[in-house]
Amino acid sequence: MKDGSFQPGAARFQTTSWSLVLQTGKPGAEPERRAALEMLCQRYWYPLYFFIRRKGYPHSDAQDLVQSFFEQMLAAEVFEKAEASRGRFRTFLLTCLDRHLQQAVRKASTQRRGGGIIHLPLETGEMEKRYEAEPVALEMSIEKWFDRQWAQEVIRTVMQRLQEEFDAANKGRLFAALQPFLVQDRGETSYHEVAMRLGIGVNAVRTAIHRFRQRYARVFREEIAATVERPEEVDEEIRELLTALEPH
Repeated sequence: MKDGSFQPGAARFQTTSWSLVLQTGKPGAEPERRAALEMLCQRYWYPLYFFIRRKGYPHSDAQDLVQSFFEQMLAAEVFEKAEASRGRFRTFLLTCLDRHLQQAVRKASTQRRGGGIIHLPLETGEMEKRYEAEPVALEMSIEKWFDRQWAQEVIRTVMQRLQEEFDAANKGRLFAALQPFLVQDRGETSYHEVAMRLGIGVNAVRTAIHRFRQRYARVFREEIAATVERPEEVDEEIRELLTALEPH
């Protein structure tokens, strides 16, 4: 690493939220359907869990309800007729969850953990710790809280993609050094510190930070585009999610 530059390699295919939904709705190919649904679980478990907890359900019931929600999606083939023309994936998923909660109340029972048809490689205890650490803003509706958690999960996904790109290029140290500069400028002193740590020039650090921010913006936009129907909806969805992230 002589100049700290990083250029992403060939763009890999990005599985969109809607393409995962359509995959779960395809008949046959059961392993593929299950894998697609598990990926949806990993991406969106926490916002859905958070929404249910804010509804007043205790921890154990909330995690059961999220798991049974996704299991029902596969078992009942709820996604079979889903199409990207349904608009924003965020709204689609929350509508489905609301319907599932209403059905659970009417049945007065939920499917318990351990007997489901999908395996969730998630630590639900960590989900509860995150929930308990959330600040309380009573004036915010649960729907607004859901949007906030959704936006945070998008950012987590973006950062994971960026880290994977840097790691694949053997530039993990560069990623760790640039990450603090993503949302704020640390000042000239920090530039020098990073330059000394990486053994590159200060100008190279400035260039690397600029490129890193540009790449972040592109990947963030890609993730948002994967959850809306039309390209012209991307900017509006970005504005809404950034608004949801503002402190209250």
